[in-house]
Amino acid sequence: MNNLQKPQSQIYRGIAKKSGSLVISTPTQYVPMPDIEDYTRGWFLRYFIRKTNDVNAPILEVNENQYEALYNVKYYIRTTIRWKIYGPREEVSETNAKIIDLTKYDFPGLSSRLPNLLQYWERK
Repeated sequence: MNNLQKPQSQIYRGIAKKSGSLVISTPTQYVPMPDIEDYTRGWFLRYFIRKTNDVNAPILEVNENQYEALYNVKYYIRTTIRWKIYGPREEVSETNAKIIDLTKYDFPGLSSRLPNLLQYWERK
């Protein structure tokens, strides 16, 4: 079968395979669910990505596997945050606000993505 008879996707996969390119699927939104270990520890890691070439691109929360898969992909910037979920209300809220504030230069817009500083919070 010559290239004129092959479907476009098959041609692309062949080119990508020959060139050593990594074909990345589109990341999908993820909603984390902290477990008992996270609550015992008092925090858990949250993973976020955004397209590099568009400051207005939506920020996606992804799972750890998707986050790691995008390690060497230049089309996305990534950040993780340590989200506090256990302790006194004021402490949790202040800690999460500071964490978001630390990302504002490298990852603008995260504060809009996480308006509820007590998301997943459990009273101490």
